[in-house]
Amino acid sequence: MNNSTTLDYLVVANYAQIMDGMLNLIGGNFSDITRSGEDSTSALHNFSAAFSISIPWDSSNQLHSVTIRLENLDGTKVLGEAKASFSIGRLPKVTEDSEQHAIGVVQFSIIYPSPGYYQVKAIVDNGGDTRHWRFRVHDLGKEA
Repeated sequence: MNNSTTLDYLVVANYAQIMDGMLNLIGGNFSDITRSGEDSTSALHNFSAAFSISIPWDSSNQLHSVTIRLENLDGTKVLGEAKASFSIGRLPKVTEDSEQHAIGVVQFSIIYPSPGYYQVKAIVDNGGDTRHWRFRVHDLGKEA
């Protein structure tokens, strides 16, 4: 039995929320952000990062951690970060070969310092598993 906690997925969206245990996305899976206007370097961009974590039966009732980080492409500059700890209990009648899923959403409000590539990175259990979602920020009329 695999007892490691893993990330099922990481996705970015214009907006995401969890309601009644289900993930709702609006404008999901974007890969480009276009800034417009004279002062595009001060434009605030709001978006969500949504994720799902798979917890095997023998990893339940244990403390786990997740970090969601917005950074430049090479990871040298962190623009935003959220950290959380959680534990998933064993429900009655859950068998040893089962797994449970924990979903989460992080909201970002960010001013990107420059056009270029950025990524959202999800890290579970201090590096036990990671996922990333890359996207490009560009300014209208100033293609690189």
